[in-house]
Amino acid sequence: FGSSRIHLQGRRSQPIGTALPGMSRFQVSIRGEWKDFAADEDRVLKKLYQRGERLARVTLRGQQYEFSFDVMEERNLSTRKVRAIRPPKEWACTDGRTVQLTIVAARGLRAADWTGTSDPYCVCEVSGKGRSKSQTKTRVICKTLNPRWDHEAEMSGIAAGDSLVFKLYDQDWGKRDDFLGTVTLQCEQFLSSGFDGEVQIDEAGKGVQAYLQLKINALQEAPGSSPLGSAAVTPAAAGSPAAQDQRPAPAAAEGRFAVAAGAGSSTSASELRGAPAGAFLAAV
Repeated sequence: FGSSRIHLQGRRSQPIGTALPGMSRFQVSIRGEWKDFAADEDRVLKKLYQRGERLARVTLRGQQYEFSFDVMEERNLSTRKVRAIRPPKEWACTDGRTVQLTIVAARGLRAADWTGTSDPYCVCEVSGKGRSKSQTKTRVICKTLNPRWDHEAEMSGIAAGDSLVFKLYDQDWGKRDDFLGTVTLQCEQFLSSGFDGEVQIDEAGKGVQAYLQLKINALQEAPGSSPLGSAAVTPAAAGSPAAQDQRPAPAAAEGRFAVAAGAGSSTSASELRGAPAGAFLAAV
């Protein structure tokens, strides 16, 4: 499979935690039931998920497959069949959590003012369905594209399916503030093991590569809270193309394939997760 490649498109975040021995596997919904991925597949998915990849695309024998970690779907690009996936339960959210959030800094922001700088600030909001949203806001740092806020806040009541949404703005006196970009972290990315690192900012401007530095620590878990489970990822409905799809058994194969982590760079499959790639490629 020398010509097979996984193409990675975009980054969600830095690593969310460590894959521990004995940890449960990624699962896929087949005919309305959750099934474990094969061991080799699971190792690949965990590494890609920890590395913060938004979309992993596999080309194999003329067919392409995608894993979208933003919406937790597996898509066969040849047949258009879609199946829901979910991460190991050890990385799942629990209800009623409080986190200590530090919005540390940003770098490489777009120059929104005629002076070639910006007056940036950041707003963080807990985004979820069916309840009011909590919010915190940093101070404004004037005339810089690399602000450092070290802003600390507690965000409470975070439930399964929630996310932290960060929006950055340039403050303009007397008119609407300019939008500088946004970052979204799903609860799976920080509630289990915390988060400490940089995230690339989306919608940062044409040709702009900007980053937001964050630190998040989970402080408490509500008594009686339960894992994310099936509440966060809806299995494919009976009769849908995804539900009708049969998952083939993994096939043995040899060789290496490359993981393209950005322009001009690649990592071998064995370096990615220390296991043969063939079973993973054949199974998807």
